[in-house]
Amino acid sequence: KQWYQRRVRGTIKSILLEDQKDKAVAIKVRNQYEQWVSRLGNKNDSLPACYKRMYQRCSLDFVVSQRKRLTNQLPTDKLKSVLVKLARTPESFVLLRKKFLSTYVSMCLC
Repeated sequence: KQWYQRRVRGTIKSILLEDQKDKAVAIKVRNQYEQWVSRLGNKNDSLPACYKRMYQRCSLDFVVSQRKRLTNQLPTDKLKSVLVKLARTPESFVLLRKKFLSTYVSMCLC
């Protein structure tokens, strides 16, 4: 458990953004997404208000297609490479798997 708390918290994000090219792509995609959401709101709306208007104005298919268009710009194997970097030993792999499963079960129950 100590290994998990020291190593994994915050590490996944730092490894994901380790490569400068990937970091630039992630920032670009995030900015495009925020601009898209902001365009759907009024001029002075906060981001949560823009989300509300987005869900009121747009169909599910449109929102899903926009999200897919943006996520397709991100590297597809990046999360896998992060997990490979974190799980270098069998013990760390088992711990990561256990944490993932417990988190996944919690999300499914909610």
